[in-house]
Amino acid sequence: ETNYTGNDDACLDLEPEGEISPVQALLQIDMALDNKKIPSPSDVETILKPGRLGRRRDTLRRILSECFDLRGKCVPALTGDSVFRFVTTCTIEELGVFVLGKLRQNLAHYDGFS
Repeated sequence: ETNYTGNDDACLDLEPEGEISPVQALLQIDMALDNKKIPSPSDVETILKPGRLGRRRDTLRRILSECFDLRGKCVPALTGDSVFRFVTTCTIEELGVFVLGKLRQNLAHYDGFS
């Protein structure tokens, strides 16, 4: 006998075991920033996964602003040229790669002193 509840939608939001959903990661990033902490790079990686997710750019912008005091034309192009792009007009990929780099650089800096 099966305990079928008739709710097929209940399984749609499940992530593979041990992984959090992009929405959960977004909430964890918000909580870290609200508490004046540096968000986890793994949460940022999670929100950068392909798929629809509102507030992605705003959250990445907030990380740059609040954690690194960076605004405006500060995002390097992925092409490797010396042109910087505006946080508001660069691609999400460019912004995400830059934010992840800054977070990992910050972690490496602090890990060296512990």
